[in-house]
Amino acid sequence: MDCRARIIVMDEQVESIMAEFERKKEEILSVARAERQQLGRDLNKDKCTYEEALHLKDVIMKKANDTLEVANNVVEKTVRELAEHRNELIRKTNNRIDDITADLAVVLDAYGWFPDESSDDESS
Repeated sequence: MDCRARIIVMDEQVESIMAEFERKKEEILSVARAERQQLGRDLNKDKCTYEEALHLKDVIMKKANDTLEVANNVVEKTVRELAEHRNELIRKTNNRIDDITADLAVVLDAYGWFPDESSDDESS
């Protein structure tokens, strides 16, 4: 696979990771909302005191936030690594292009395919 194709694949991977992160985030928030609603129903049925419900709500929200933070850190690390890899591929590709261009210039010069600048002066 050439460098351009690898860069495109990495860009697609980043987009896929970000989309998966958004899906997971919504899933976590949905679970937290459902649990909060259940707490409200339990409170209304006198299954727990108001203080217990607040404590449970805090625990659930902390777990949801912790999970989101961990997921966000993983996504950021992965995106950063993919970006570093992509930049390295671009750098190597540019270096290779420079090497090929220099080699081509030597070959063209050796075969006399570059116009001689002194001949332009003579024809004037």
